[in-house]
Amino acid sequence: MKNANEGSALILALWVTAFLSLLVVSQATRVGLQVRWLERMKEIRQSRYLAWAGVREAMGKLSTDEETEWDAPTESWGRFEPADVAAAEGRFNREVVDEGGRIPFNAADAALLAKLPGMNELAAQELVKKREGEGAAAFLHHAGQLLSLTGFQKDRLADLEPLISFYSTWPVNINTAPAQVLTLLGLSDFLAQRIVRFRLGTDGRAGTDDDGVFKNLKEVQFAVSQAAGPLSTQDQTLLAELLQQGKIGVSSSVFRVIGRGWSAHHAVYRQTTAIVERAEQGAVPIIRSWNETATR
Repeated sequence: MKNANEGSALILALWVTAFLSLLVVSQATRVGLQVRWLERMKEIRQSRYLAWAGVREAMGKLSTDEETEWDAPTESWGRFEPADVAAAEGRFNREVVDEGGRIPFNAADAALLAKLPGMNELAAQELVKKREGEGAAAFLHHAGQLLSLTGFQKDRLADLEPLISFYSTWPVNINTAPAQVLTLLGLSDFLAQRIVRFRLGTDGRAGTDDDGVFKNLKEVQFAVSQAAGPLSTQDQTLLAELLQQGKIGVSSSVFRVIGRGWSAHHAVYRQTTAIVERAEQGAVPIIRSWNETATR
């Protein structure tokens, strides 16, 4: 009987020990998960602050831009050295993109809207009619709003986004407009390609010392003819009309500012994109839109 009781006590003790061991392991796992979660949250915050730092530095470049008569990537806002900035918590970089080189979506007429990728006459007329009835309240603010337009081709959204801005106005900056934007405005493909080639210079890269820049509206026609050679009568007439109508210019007031941050240990990445309007020199640009994205 004594041996049976001792055996039962031993089995009970083993069960208790096993249970306590499982409890300890479970608790340790839980604590470990909590620690990793806290570390993850810390790195997300770090990458967020680093992305903000990139945005602040880029906005500072715009606020101290001394040349306001024209805008081109050869200016300080188009060049950042070094490309990546190291910090104790990780690293960040920054970029400024001229929104003024895109089609001003909320100011374009129905004929131009209908020519854009994914758009059609029905969708264009729907937008213009809303504008006429509601004014600025009908303006779009992000690409997702296009998906509700009648007949809009959703699979063309990626083709459309680089060509339009929801915050810029006329004129389109000839110093930064892609060739496709220039052809949408009516210029021939030949002339549009020659303008872009002139801007890129001999090295074929934007933002370098050999870039060609259109600095004065009065000189645009002459500079374009120098860059592209003798213009056709059609191109001459259309370019003159675009300049006269204020559809083409050499400067911008709205820019896309991008800051990217990476945490130090696990490379958590975060990007902040702000659309800003440049104020007077020395003043902080006015933020019109702010968007944050995070990935591993």
